[in-house]
Amino acid sequence: MKSITDVVESLSGRQFKSFETYVRAGVGRKNRLEQEMLLQMREGAESLEVWVGETYGNDKRSLAAYHTQRQRLASKLESFIAREIPDDQNKRESELLELLHSARWLFASGESSWAATLLKRAKSLAGYLNDPLWQSMVFREELKWPEAHAASTPSELDEQKKTFSVRTDLDQRMGLAEVRLNQLIGKYKIGKSQHDPSTQLKEILAGYNLEAGQMKEVSMVHRMSVMVRRVMNAGKRFEALLAFLEVQFERINELGGFKKEELNLEIEFKYMLAHACYRNRFFEKALRVLREVYPDLNSLPQAQEYKWFTTCVLLEAACKSFSGKNKSAIQSLNPLLEHPAFSAFPKERLNLMLNLAVYHFQQKEFYQAKTYLENLGHSTQWMSNQLGREWVLKWQMIRVINFVELGEIDQAHK
Repeated sequence: MKSITDVVESLSGRQFKSFETYVRAGVGRKNRLEQEMLLQMREGAESLEVWVGETYGNDKRSLAAYHTQRQRLASKLESFIAREIPDDQNKRESELLELLHSARWLFASGESSWAATLLKRAKSLAGYLNDPLWQSMVFREELKWPEAHAASTPSELDEQKKTFSVRTDLDQRMGLAEVRLNQLIGKYKIGKSQHDPSTQLKEILAGYNLEAGQMKEVSMVHRMSVMVRRVMNAGKRFEALLAFLEVQFERINELGGFKKEELNLEIEFKYMLAHACYRNRFFEKALRVLREVYPDLNSLPQAQEYKWFTTCVLLEAACKSFSGKNKSAIQSLNPLLEHPAFSAFPKERLNLMLNLAVYHFQQKEFYQAKTYLENLGHSTQWMSNQLGREWVLKWQMIRVINFVELGEIDQAHK
């Protein structure tokens, strides 16, 4: 269960401290071992491996005890994530379930008026979530209790059923297409398939009767765009992707634009558009789109705000660098090293440091580049797990070239 270590390492400093306190709430030797295991996981895979050998030994029975303890810690981590760091979506889904449960109990207890009020709130919340599964769940609950739909005519109920059936069917077809395309992308990336998945995109979408122009809801246009972008990026068909996204942006505007509660989707779409412009070397256009995004970030929940802030500023700096404005890119990123958004996302902080190293290198400021390249603060194994082998290879190649420029040939050989 390597992923437990990855999750622990990816927690922000504040989140890790909270989880450490959460684990310490228990008593006894097993709890003490969990605390020690947690600290070793935070240090990285190499440190954990040494600790396991010293604490449990290498025989099968001892290792079985270690895995039992590790599973217990994993269960605590799952509970902590669910309770302590829920995102806006999870909070609202939990609230909806509570409303449905309370309404069901009140109906059974004869408190029909109160129960109907709760169901009405649940219906409104399901509409906010814009998920056909939740909307259908509320609708089915309404049908169980005559009091819940006393004011609705049979034709209105039939129309609701038809709407939810169509939405659910579309949702399932899109889900199946996403699974199929993701499988193709996965095989293509690891070399198990030589076929560019983007060449099969049209055929797969047609197989599930999906066409972007037929989407009648902004959220579905957005979902289709995310799916197509993933495939186009895998096939490096950046020009076609930009053209597709521009058409979809027009379609979204024709449908009335994103709703207030769809701000996260709007920011994601604009980021995808800016990134496609960057891939096609339309840097000024990409920067214009990004400037539209920044004012809206403060309206997001903090976790989402930080996520999009880190992603957007790194793209902005890359656009400046490729436009021949390395100094401007460095000036925009340097103050962000201590920004709480980058502290909350360790992987993005590493991207920030690597990008700064590259920009300093391009300015022939090799010692400044070395400062970032040699002080990332994580083991190679950790970075490989979190960011991928391609990222680590890029980092190592830049290090080697930078050592050569500094005349430190022995270091380059190492």
